[in-house]
Amino acid sequence: MLIDVPSSIPEDRALTPDERDLLRWLLAHSDAQGSRFTAQIDRARVSSRCGCGCASVEFGIDGRVPERSAGLVQISPDYYWNGPGGGLCAVFVYAQEDQLAGLETWSVDGMETPSCLPRIEELRGSAPSPA
Repeated sequence: MLIDVPSSIPEDRALTPDERDLLRWLLAHSDAQGSRFTAQIDRARVSSRCGCGCASVEFGIDGRVPERSAGLVQISPDYYWNGPGGGLCAVFVYAQEDQLAGLETWSVDGMETPSCLPRIEELRGSAPSPA
């Protein structure tokens, strides 16, 4: 039986303190390009969340949500952490149409869906080498 999972679920809400703190940290730990998006954090609202159950969210800035067809530009490098089940997960921030557009979480090893955001102190800048 196939289950139709929506790619995104519309929402309209303020960022949580954890989302806001993680965004600030990721932008502060990106290249020089990241700093130009920092001012947008206070104007951002979550416009949708991922339909797969992960903690990924998309943003609108001042009520403007980028077109889904717009090219995605990864702003921060991938940062890694081990999820509650021990699976290797990663997170990064991206922009579209020159605005902060989303926070992406993903499973690196396919062992678990990162259903919650990492704590900043859990993050590391490189994935462990395969055994």
